[in-house]
Amino acid sequence: LHELKIDRCFVSSLRPGSEDAPLLRSLIALGHDLRLRVVAEGVEHAPKLRRLAALGCDAAQGFAVSPPVCPEALETLCRNRRPMRRRAVGQAASSTRSAPA
Repeated sequence: LHELKIDRCFVSSLRPGSEDAPLLRSLIALGHDLRLRVVAEGVEHAPKLRRLAALGCDAAQGFAVSPPVCPEALETLCRNRRPMRRRAVGQAASSTRSAPA
């Protein structure tokens, strides 16, 4: 056991001032206390990616990180990937899209 994955249902409702932030913060803290890498699923927009990084989440999956890619492009994407905290500062793939958080 190396990872704790946070389901997209928790991530999708994360909005400024939402009641889900304390729950997510607690899940992330629990994962870290268990020495697990915490991964959020279904992160669709850069603002959520930044919020999850601020809450201490280690990694994310979803369109904010990368759109679906073919197997040939996956190798290049993996070679060039950056840690979540660095990407969350404004380098996310979807940061140029105007979408609600």
